[in-house]
Amino acid sequence: MTPAVPPAAAPTPAAPTPAVPPAARRAGTRRAPLLLAAGLCLLAGLDAALGLLGLPAPVTDDRLPKVHGVLLVLGFAGTLVALERAVALGGRWPYLAPAGLGAGGLLLLTRSTWSSRGCCWSPDPPP
Repeated sequence: MTPAVPPAAAPTPAAPTPAVPPAARRAGTRRAPLLLAAGLCLLAGLDAALGLLGLPAPVTDDRLPKVHGVLLVLGFAGTLVALERAVALGGRWPYLAPAGLGAGGLLLLTRSTWSSRGCCWSPDPPP
């Protein structure tokens, strides 16, 4: 004899989704520009890798292959690791490290150089 199958239970109503607290929203807006900077460094580094391999790249610039390693290691990976540590530490001050790494990576994409004599950024002379 087979055991009796219990009747199907009535579906339980779905629990309402909790609203996102304002503190979580603020944290997301604090992290978004840093993720954007890391993403731009990743794309530029991959574009530079294509140039180093001799393959056609979307952006052709003589400077990108020279900064390929720095873009990927510090601009991309460094920014993401520092952002992870900043989130773990909490507060506002820890976000300075990923902000500095992301800004440095984005500055590598510009055509400017550091002039130690004038202690300021100056544009590269046109070729």
